[in-house]
Amino acid sequence: MSARAGASDLASGTPDWVVRLGSPEQPRRRQRAKGTLTPHSTGTVELGAAVEARPQDRQPVATPQTQDRQRLDQLCPGLVSAQAHLARLPDAERGTSLIISNVAAKLIEQGRLSEAEELYREMLVARRAKLGHKDPDTLAALGNLALNLRLQGKLAEAEPLCRESLAASREVLGSDAQETVIDAGNFGKLLLEQGRLGEAEPLLVEAVAWWRKQHGNGGFCNGPLVELLREQGRLAEAGRELGTLVEDMRAKFGPHHQAALEAEAISARLRIALGHRALSVIAAAVEPDGIVDGATDLRATVARMGEFLGAAHPYTVKWQRVLGEIKAAADEAAAAEKAAAS
Repeated sequence: MSARAGASDLASGTPDWVVRLGSPEQPRRRQRAKGTLTPHSTGTVELGAAVEARPQDRQPVATPQTQDRQRLDQLCPGLVSAQAHLARLPDAERGTSLIISNVAAKLIEQGRLSEAEELYREMLVARRAKLGHKDPDTLAALGNLALNLRLQGKLAEAEPLCRESLAASREVLGSDAQETVIDAGNFGKLLLEQGRLGEAEPLLVEAVAWWRKQHGNGGFCNGPLVELLREQGRLAEAGRELGTLVEDMRAKFGPHHQAALEAEAISARLRIALGHRALSVIAAAVEPDGIVDGATDLRATVARMGEFLGAAHPYTVKWQRVLGEIKAAADEAAAAEKAAAS
C-alpha cells in the first residue's frame, strides 16, 4: 500500500490543511505500490484516512483548554495505541511501515507538527535507503516532510524539498498525475508565502485548472490563488476567482470545518482590500442586522478558528497573525492621517 495521499477537494470530502496527509490514496496508486511497504495496521484508521473529514463541528486539535496530553489523546482516538504499536516495531521496519505515517498524521491533527516532523524525517531516510529516491512512496515521504516544514513556517528549509519533490513527480509520474499536481500546488503555496508571486502564480494556476477539469472546482489551491491575485492588486480577478468558494466549502464540509473557515477568512480579507461593506456569510452569528465589514468578519472567523480548530492549528496561527498585520497597518495609517491634519 502506498504511503502517498492526495490533496483535498470538494469531490473527495477530505480536509485540505494537511493536503497530502488527509485524503484517501488513489486506487491506482494502491495497486501499483502494493507490497512495497510493511503493512502494519492498528485496526483503527488506515494510512491516508487518518485525518479523514467528517460532517462534524469541531476538529480534534489542541486548544488552551485542552493542552494536557491525556485530554489530547482522548480527542484523537487511536493515537496512543498507534504509538505503542510503532514502538514495538523492529527498527528495520519502522520507516517503511504504514503505522508511522498514521501516527504522524494523527500528531498533525493535534497541531504537534514538530513531533510529526521527526517521523517524516525517519520515513524519508528509510525509504530512500530501501526503495530508492524516486519510488512513489519515497516521493510521498519527501512531499509530506516539505508540507510539514511549510506548515511550521520553515519556508527556506521546505523550499528545496518542494522543488525536488515536484521535479521527481513530473519525471516519474507525469505532469497530469494528481500527485504531481499536489506537489505543484504545495510548491506554489510556499512561494506565495515567501512573497515570490510571479513564481507562485503558474503553479497555482496549473493546480486550479487541473482540479476544475477533473472535479469541477478549484480544489485546495483555489483560495491561495485568490490570495495571490489580491496581493498583486488584481482585485476584480480575485473576486471572480473566489466565486462561490465559501458557499461550496460550507455546503460540503459544514460551517466550522477548517476548509470553510479558511475560505471565509480569504473572502473577508479580499473585502478589506476592496474597501466596502458586504453581507457576511457568517453575519447571523456576528451581527443581528446581518451587515458587517470585512475586518469584523475576519475577526469573527479567526475567533471561530480558535474555538473549532484550536489555538495550535496552523490556520488559527496564520490568520491571527494576519489580523495583527491589518491592525498595525490601520494604526499606522491613522497616525499618518493625524500627523498630516496637525
